[in-house]
Formats: sequence, structure tokens, C-alpha cells
Amino acid sequence: MEKKVHTVKNTIISVKTSNYVLYLGTTFEGKEHDKTILEEDEVSFTEKIDCYIDLAYLNLKIKNMAAIIPHKKPKGKELTKQQKNENKDKSKIRVGVEHSISGIKRLFTLKYKLRVKKYYQHDQLMLLGCGVHNFRVKNRNITIIN
Repeated sequence: MEKKVHTVKNTIISVKTSNYVLYLGTTFEGKEHDKTILEEDEVSFTEKIDCYIDLAYLNLKIKNMAAIIPHKKPKGKELTKQQKNENKDKSKIRVGVEHSISGIKRLFTLKYKLRVKKYYQHDQLMLLGCGVHNFRVKNRNITIIN
């Protein structure tokens, strides 16, 4: 029988071209919905940006952000060829965020179950992981040995 695992989540915003992490949200319990987390973090931008997000953030309203969301498959129907191609193009851009997350999790303590009790300790570890990742992205010719 598998034990229940208490998970945590953070919101991460990164640059699509370089995978540089721009924003790290506070730590929430894993059962909290992604959209709720982003709304509670009260993220806003000073200049207009395009943000490639997934369907979990449908109907999200953030100041100075244009949300670019993939097409949702209609109930009982299929997406058109054009919509499928657009979704493929959007996912190619969104995969950069996934690469950022995997870069952050190169810090091995973030890969596994964290046994610390205080959420601020989770925040500090994630911040450390983001810092190491951003350092690696900025200085691509330097190799970090784990």
C-alpha cells in the first residue's frame, strides 16, 4: 500500500528564449489549484507581455498580461488541423518553462520529498534552486558538478 505524500507547489515564470527564471511564487500545499495560487500571489507586470500558459489558467486576468492558451477540444468533437498546429506551436514555447523547472530541480534536495515542516524553508530551498539555475543559464560555459 502506497503512503500519502504531502506535496508543495510554486508558481514559476521564465523567459521563453533563455529559460531564465523571472518570478518564483510562494510555496503552497499541493492540493491548492494552480490558478488560485497565482491569484493569491497577486502577480502583475509593469509592461505588456505575452504569457504562454496551460488550460489550468483558463479565464485568468492579470494586469498587463496577454494570456496565450491552447485550444480546448470541444465535447464530442475534434480540433481542426489548424487548431492542432497552433497548439503544437504553443507547446513548443511552453516546454521552455518545463526545462526551467528541470534545471531548478538539479538541486537534488528539490527532487525528493522534503521533510522540513515550515513552508518558509521550502521557499528558501526553491529560491536557492532558482538562483543556481539562473547562474548556470547566465554562465553557460561554466559547468556545475552535482
